[in-house]
Amino acid sequence: MVIAPPAAGNIGDQALVESALHNIVGDVHLIVRKAGDVQLEHLPATGRALTEIVLPDLIYGRGLARRRDVRRYRSLLNDASSVRIVGADIMDGRYCLRASIARARMAQIAVEHGVPAAVLGFSWSPKARARAVRAVKRASDAGVVLYARDPASHRRLDKIGVQPASAADVVFTQDSADRDAARRVLDQIGVTNGERYVLVNASGLVGKSAQVASYVEVIRSVRARGITPVLLPHVSRKTADDQHALDQIVAAVTDPLPRVSSLQLPDVVRGLCAGATAVVTGRMHLGVMSLRMGTPAVIVSTQGKVEGLMEMFGMPECCVGADPQLSDMPVTTTAVLDDHDGYVAKIAERLPSVIALAERNFG
Repeated sequence: MVIAPPAAGNIGDQALVESALHNIVGDVHLIVRKAGDVQLEHLPATGRALTEIVLPDLIYGRGLARRRDVRRYRSLLNDASSVRIVGADIMDGRYCLRASIARARMAQIAVEHGVPAAVLGFSWSPKARARAVRAVKRASDAGVVLYARDPASHRRLDKIGVQPASAADVVFTQDSADRDAARRVLDQIGVTNGERYVLVNASGLVGKSAQVASYVEVIRSVRARGITPVLLPHVSRKTADDQHALDQIVAAVTDPLPRVSSLQLPDVVRGLCAGATAVVTGRMHLGVMSLRMGTPAVIVSTQGKVEGLMEMFGMPECCVGADPQLSDMPVTTTAVLDDHDGYVAKIAERLPSVIALAERNFG
């Protein structure tokens, strides 16, 4: 049984679920908040049963509705051999405290029911909410396996008395890339075959007007080196829409900018990353997919998620603090472009060990 994040409109969440399904052997019950949250129709046939089960109030609900879904969940445990929770960055209460506590509790319930449970590679904020800390400690004490996806998160969990297993983000286990579809996307926006390009993403989480100037400077730096900047959204939701942040950048740049108009599935994103010179992003999982394809990434850090990731690659400077102006982003991007081969070599050196850590989630 896999408990999915609310993936609708978030390609990072979609990639997490796809990676989990890719690595889990046997039939799967996929617990989702609503039908269609996770796009399943494009996944390759594996010969196993994949059943989507909608429990809308299991993680985000309250009161009677949540108790109803918890009872249904308990009944599903009777036929489960394991429970895997796609944790990512949603366990420390920084985004939604109630959901973080509920995920830890569902893992604990599974173990108490005699079913092994694990929270797959997740980050832990240095500012975790107190109730989330208590929930994760209870789950750990009950026997839930907690996979910290980077050394910084591992140290933070150690500090609160939790002993996590060392891992990396599960998205590192997949390198499938639809390069043909990526080429079609680029053709549609006027980026020719053989033309060098840098993918530029602005997160709706950090896309403030004061930061637009830094993105404009990045675009100027990219163009000055004969490279084409390509704007790419990664999340499109009412609460945090990359499209709105990209609109602000387009409005601030006088010359036309090639822009991918819609969200692309993970295989297509990996295809785009594979052909890029570099990626500059406010979304961590776009950075993960870039690094997995051997492409340098400059990632804006939110909630302490990126420091440990870049520590694994020996590139701490590529973790850009989310200060009001994103002041380090232009100079870091310039440094990466000017020493491109050096960064590619460093990624190639570290990537095998990171992939091995990611595979531990399924050991």
